[in-house]
Amino acid sequence: MTYSDMHIHALFGVDDGAGSEEAMYAIIDAAYSDGTRHIIFTPHYHPGYYGKNEEQRDKAFGIARSYCEKKYPDLSLALGNELHYMRGSVDRIHEGSCRTMNGTGFVLVDFTYNEALGNIASGLERLLNGGYRPILAHAERYSAFYGKKNELHSLKSKGVLLQMDASSAFGAFGIRAKQQSNKLLCAGLFDFVSSDAHNITDRPPVMSSCYEYIAKKYSPDYAAALCRDNAQKLFFEIE
Repeated sequence: MTYSDMHIHALFGVDDGAGSEEAMYAIIDAAYSDGTRHIIFTPHYHPGYYGKNEEQRDKAFGIARSYCEKKYPDLSLALGNELHYMRGSVDRIHEGSCRTMNGTGFVLVDFTYNEALGNIASGLERLLNGGYRPILAHAERYSAFYGKKNELHSLKSKGVLLQMDASSAFGAFGIRAKQQSNKLLCAGLFDFVSSDAHNITDRPPVMSSCYEYIAKKYSPDYAAALCRDNAQKLFFEIE
């Protein structure tokens, strides 16, 4: 089994992920060893917190691509951003400072974990109205949606997609996020599972354990769709 990881913070020197070139290589090596064969690097886009990191993002991506071309020729790489939603987000995407997912119309977006439900919904709708398909990063971790699956169904009916962090299913972000992960998996609401890896210690790029968990609890086909097929079809089979 191989995996498609479309949310990972492996590029060095751009956010709270890899802090050095060597750390970036270590994350890539670990992901490959775990079975990942498609990666979209998604450094945080949050100028107020990480500053203007576009130049370093592009430089690090070029270095990562050169490394993988030599060591892992069967590893497909692409570039995006994890947009922290803010005023003017649509303009930032239009101007190209915040990247969409592999140049598509899909945008990975996150919010503060305790953000009000109305603010999350209105932000996602602004992205939709701006001509983009938002992918809500780690949807299981927002307290606003706890006990409110109907609101997520409503967002999905408008075109929003939902991504789950692989480690959430095992309690890495607390019991509430773990419970929410299982509720949303059971309801069939997630579209993608990704590692959201930041390092190789406490937040490693492990997709295999979540695939095995979903395959055993639900079905292998469901696990393959979430951990590989959906991302591969959307982001890696573009002519």
